[in-house]
Order: sequence, then structure tokens, then C-alpha cells
Amino acid sequence: MRIIILLFFFLGSLNIQANNDKKIIYEKRGELTKVTKFHDNGIVFQTGFLKNNKLHGEWTSFNKDGSKKSRGNYVNGKKTGKWLFWNDKKLIEADFKDNKLIKTIEWTTNQIVESSEIK
Repeated sequence: MRIIILLFFFLGSLNIQANNDKKIIYEKRGELTKVTKFHDNGIVFQTGFLKNNKLHGEWTSFNKDGSKKSRGNYVNGKKTGKWLFWNDKKLIEADFKDNKLIKTIEWTTNQIVESSEIK
């Protein structure tokens, strides 16, 4: 069950362009390209960077109301390090190495709900 819930959060944070998204802005910044995607209501959907056409650096996703949905880092297109996923009153902290999930911790009202290490 925990894996299904995590997959739900991860799918929501993927760099997928929804059909109803209106606009994407690309801004060249040296060797990086900043990407800003918008929901159909004009609120920012996702921000992050590309390097050599791969996700690179910090990416942040937002819900349609502007609240933060997820934040984490990519290195050459792979999830790396600590990722945070917000959902209602729960925060999921996930650790990645080379795009593989290593560990998760679930938080609610400043308490650990569940901690599990993935092998």
C-alpha cells in the first residue's frame, strides 16, 4: 500500500505536460535553461532547469491553488537526494540515489508517521 501511495505522489510530480496547460516559458541561463510551466488558470505548475535537454537542478511543482506539491533535485535527468511531497496534512520525505528510491519518512503535525528503508 505504501508503494502505491508513493507512486501516486511521484506520478504527480513528473515532468508531464498536461493537455490543459496553457503556457511554458523557456529562459536560457548560461548552460542551463529555466523552465516555467503554468496551469490552465495561470498559476505556476512547475519550475526547474534543463541541462543538455535533461532535468537538472531543483524542480518544484505546485497545485492549481498555488500551494507547493513537490520539490527535489535532478542530476542529468535522475532524481537525487532529498525530495519533499506535500498532500493535505501529510509531508513525505523521500531520499533518492541515481533515480532509485532509498528511504521514505511520512510526517504529519510535526510527528513521524512512518519511516521505511527501501532495499
